[in-house]
Order: sequence, then structure tokens, then C-alpha cells
Amino acid sequence: VDEHLEHVTVADVGLRGSPGLVFRGDYSTTADYFKGDVVTFEGSAYVAHAYSEASTVEPDESPNFSTLVEKGEAGATGLLGDGNIDGGTF
Repeated sequence: VDEHLEHVTVADVGLRGSPGLVFRGDYSTTADYFKGDVVTFEGSAYVAHAYSEASTVEPDESPNFSTLVEKGEAGATGLLGDGNIDGGTF
């Protein structure tokens, strides 16, 4: 017997919890969304806090969505890379 397994206890399986946040990808005007669904729209992420039928109301204007992560500003230009390739912006 493996010494690391001597103190393992088998117990009943608990109740299944809610799925939490469910990433659904880019917002679509043809999709229904449910509480906990996360969508991206114009660089930001939004979470549905209520059922939302397919709608042309975008998540940044919908009462059924809240901002989860807001798009940030463009970063500074990066350092010059190997071979004199411009580092670009992040």
C-alpha cells in the first residue's frame, strides 16, 4: 500500500454547484443568453445577470448585462526587436 494513500477517505458526492461563468465568445444579436454567460463586444467582456432573448440591443446598452472587463487603452510602443523589427504596440 502506498504510504500516501493510507489516510484517504471515500465520502458521498456532494450536490453539483452552478456552472459559474460560461464563456460564449463574441456577442451575437441572434443568440439567447442566460445568467452567467460571458460575451465579448468591442474589446470588453460582459456577463449576463438575467435571461436575455436574441436582441439588437448590444451588451453595453442592455439592462441584462454588466461589464466584467473593460477594454483598456493602447499601450506604449515596444522595444526594437532582433533584426531591427519594430516592436509595435500591445
